Amino acid sequence: MTNEYFQCCYTNAEVNLGGTVSSGWQAVAVSPGIPSDVLGTCTKLQNVNSTIQGAMTDEQGNVLDLYELYGDGAYVYAIRSKYGLLDRLGRANMFSHALIFDFQKSGSITDPNVFLGLSSENFKGSQEEAEALKPPLARETPLDIDAAMAKAGISHESYLALVRCV
Repeated sequence: MTNEYFQCCYTNAEVNLGGTVSSGWQAVAVSPGIPSDVLGTCTKLQNVNSTIQGAMTDEQGNVLDLYELYGDGAYVYAIRSKYGLLDRLGRANMFSHALIFDFQKSGSITDPNVFLGLSSENFKGSQEEAEALKPPLARETPLDIDAAMAKAGISHESYLALVRCV
């Protein structure tokens, strides 16, 4: 398992240009050398969740902390979006942190623990924290099929039905 990854964060950030402060939705804490197509795909995925309407809460009423996985055939995008933040003007804001793995270089095709075993502590809640993130990434105990099914609450019968559907 490799610790090679790209990162891209997305938020309504403020920019100070010549003493004039403005803000807008933008990518921040982006890894140097990230391919432009990967950056474009990632920001499109993150932008989808940037529309904030009212309180963003989960089923239990807690502030939403969304975790998503996407794949585009070449890369897998592990994205955590944290809501309940405020921008400089007191408006609702979120911070989305993506860790991006090349399917071939990361070994994630043969070992999905590369992206499934990421610890929550890797996903930061601010630009400053994300810029300080360095390899190696923190990992949970690797999952095998039985442990993954137990964690997801899937019985053997449900798993068989899922496989038949796929």
